Amino acid sequence: MKYIFIILLFPLLVAHAGQVYYPNGKLKKETNYKNGKKHGLQKLYYKSGKLKDTREYYNGKRVNSYFYSTGIKATPTKVTNTKIKTKLLSYGYKQQNNNHFYRAYTSYSEVCDSGNLNGCFYLGLSFYGDRFTLGYDAKKKAKINGYPQKAIKMWTNDCENNDALACFNLGRLYLNERELEKSKYFYKLACDNGEMKGCMGITGKYGYTKEETKQEFIKNYTKACDNGEMNACYWLGRSHDYPGDYAGAIKFYEIGCNNGEMKSCDSIGLSYEWGRGQKKDYMKAKDYYTKACDNDYMFSCVKLWRVENYLKVKNKNFIRSPNIIKKACEIGDSTSCIRLGLYDKACDLGDSFACDMMENL
Repeated sequence: MKYIFIILLFPLLVAHAGQVYYPNGKLKKETNYKNGKKHGLQKLYYKSGKLKDTREYYNGKRVNSYFYSTGIKATPTKVTNTKIKTKLLSYGYKQQNNNHFYRAYTSYSEVCDSGNLNGCFYLGLSFYGDRFTLGYDAKKKAKINGYPQKAIKMWTNDCENNDALACFNLGRLYLNERELEKSKYFYKLACDNGEMKGCMGITGKYGYTKEETKQEFIKNYTKACDNGEMNACYWLGRSHDYPGDYAGAIKFYEIGCNNGEMKSCDSIGLSYEWGRGQKKDYMKAKDYYTKACDNDYMFSCVKLWRVENYLKVKNKNFIRSPNIIKKACEIGDSTSCIRLGLYDKACDLGDSFACDMMENL
């Protein structure tokens, strides 16, 4: 009988599951173990009971991670060309250019989940090679919906029917696939048909750093800037800024800032903070950072917090803006969330470090 008892107990020692609960009684974490090491799936939950993410372990080492802020849905079967979806895609693209990846992800996901394949394929374009937690979810959702093969087929057909944005999308896709000649071909086709982002893609945003592409960069980005692509104005400013032509940089930053390009406002603030080409002026830096922060450019919120530290040291009566770091966190800066100890919020924003901290806590 003793021998039989040991045989029955042994599997329980080899493999078991452990649960951790929130104070409200809801399940927080469920982990599978084997021989005392994590093995198999581990599931993390929000306080509401909604699944946050699933992690896969093999013999104590994490081998994969899937993020479920909205869930992965393999539902799109058609392309819907509504104005709302087009605006969401444009909004997501702008957020992506501003490195607001969580906002880009949620915008593209909403379009994808509505049945518009463009949203699914933008996820594949945006998070190519991304190792953040959001990237796992985005790439999986894109792949489920046929990226890149279906994207190539769909956008090639649209491009052949004079859809300049589709040509631009092909340029991005082939750039991701490292097919540079094809990428440049479709970017130029988009540019020639009036899509200014295509003009920018021909050399890329760092085209000014190479002598062989510098003149083409200036030509194409000037064209895009003159035709209302404010991101091009910002990069023209950058092309003047880093070689040391600060006056030339400010000229283009002001065009962008005055027309809603908050990265440009941020750059003007930085020029006053650092004294690049002009006298240091923390109050003027504060004004530009405030404008950008108020318009949800999260990096300016962090810089505003820094500049106000300087101003407070110089003048004890200086009144600081309230809750700047909290606002940066709410907008989407995971580092600010971590600074506030809000690891769950940072994890929701796709910060894998914060997710690991949540697990350790």
